[in-house]
Amino acid sequence: MNNLKFTLGIVVPKRKESVRTTKESKLIKATVIEEDGTYKALVELDGNGTEFKTYPFTEDSWSLVGRENVFTRTKDKNGKVCRIIRDKIKAKFMPGLPEQYTPFAPNWTIKGYIVKENFIKKFQFKDLVGIEGYSIKAMTPDM
Repeated sequence: MNNLKFTLGIVVPKRKESVRTTKESKLIKATVIEEDGTYKALVELDGNGTEFKTYPFTEDSWSLVGRENVFTRTKDKNGKVCRIIRDKIKAKFMPGLPEQYTPFAPNWTIKGYIVKENFIKKFQFKDLVGIEGYSIKAMTPDM
């Protein structure tokens, strides 16, 4: 008679690296810029328009879940990204792929916080404000 042997391996789940985040500012406005092929937040430091600093975005800033306004990563024939307006249900249950969409685009005014994430200062995106002085409400057609 054949001796049947099998082993049972136990896999220990990998620990997700904990991220320590502390807020460094109140809710502020910034402008999205493209620098070195990545999007960054340009923050005015002095209120006079003479001193600026750029910050990379936090990992959770890139989440598409719940975002009613998203932007395509690929540009159209005129070299511009397209803004897509979604309803709340699509935004929550069909957020899209991060390879196709982003929650913000260059030249858009956004609001969020400067945070320290594992001792590195970053910008934590909260919401869109508008583009070049226009508010989101003024740009959204009535449905």
